Amino acid sequence: MSLLRVPLRSFASAGLLGGMLAGLLGGCAAHPPSAARHPAATGATRMRLGRLLLRSDPPGAAAQFRAVLAAQPGNAAALNDLGIARDLGGQHAAAQAAYRAALAAQPGLRAAQVNLALSLALSGKAAEGVRMLRPIATADAPPRIRQDLAAAIAMAGHRAAAAAMLAGGMPADQAAAAARAYAALGAAPPSGQPDPARARKAGT
Repeated sequence: MSLLRVPLRSFASAGLLGGMLAGLLGGCAAHPPSAARHPAATGATRMRLGRLLLRSDPPGAAAQFRAVLAAQPGNAAALNDLGIARDLGGQHAAAQAAYRAALAAQPGLRAAQVNLALSLALSGKAAEGVRMLRPIATADAPPRIRQDLAAAIAMAGHRAAAAAMLAGGMPADQAAAAARAYAALGAAPPSGQPDPARARKAGT
């Protein structure tokens, strides 16, 4: 998937970065139908709806994932996606707790590992996020993982190094623009509450 990674792929780190970047660039998705009218919705239905809601309504998405977890407390996919919804709402500490719970339920779940590292970077702990991602972003890892490492490096303030890493998979001017966008994400003040400006841009 391209830089903005649209539509969201919530069961991977792409979901988190794609949503954040699209929000900064003014993108938003239409609201899908609410599951409130379907009280007998299955867990799979709620997971699908939650993923559709991630871009346009992170709190609504979180509600769907919580409903899944009420019936299946150890559902690692729902915990991971709940973390993404919380991150998109600026609730990074709560998001990190969800990713850690996903890893406790399913040790080694790469999506949760990567999302946790990116969440740390977004919350002002980019160096820690980079340390977590380096062992995962090996030479034989999917390009997506190396791009996530480049994003964390940019958020840590090393934009040129991030652009050089990204340039292996895209033109140099696009790599530089991507590094700038990632660095802007890391420059946002860390907070346990949603940033109002980011929320407005994301259409939440």
